Amino acid sequence: SVISNDDWYKLKFDFECTDSNYSGLNQYHWKIAINQSEFGEYAFVNNVSNIGFLSMGTSLLHFDYSVLIDDLNVTWNPNFKIEYCLFDYLKIFEYLKEISYRFLILSKENTEYKKEAEEFIDIYGELIPLFYKNKLYEYGNLTVYYAPYL
Repeated sequence: SVISNDDWYKLKFDFECTDSNYSGLNQYHWKIAINQSEFGEYAFVNNVSNIGFLSMGTSLLHFDYSVLIDDLNVTWNPNFKIEYCLFDYLKIFEYLKEISYRFLILSKENTEYKKEAEEFIDIYGELIPLFYKNKLYEYGNLTVYYAPYL
């Protein structure tokens, strides 16, 4: 898999500090999955009993890259799926701008739409404060929000 400029990638790091064979890894080894394509089993630089920090960087030849992380989850759940935690907020914001979706009418009731949407996005913690910043009108259970910069 080739990494390209200006693309977002889903990364998953697995590492094993003990001899429990977690994720099929030998002790003191790690691997990475980039968009679900796995690479490695790589040896640790030093054999350690636990991981105190993760460091990510580019090579000495390509030093002008930036690494941006928009979500980080740590789990020891063997049934964990990366799709549970990732939602591309930047992509949905660009899409909403593209289709000129300026208004959001939201019910305070727990509707099916709201339940489904909240599986992927924090409506009150992120969508409204980051995109639909202006509350135009509130009546009963309904609120109308507006995205001013579209």
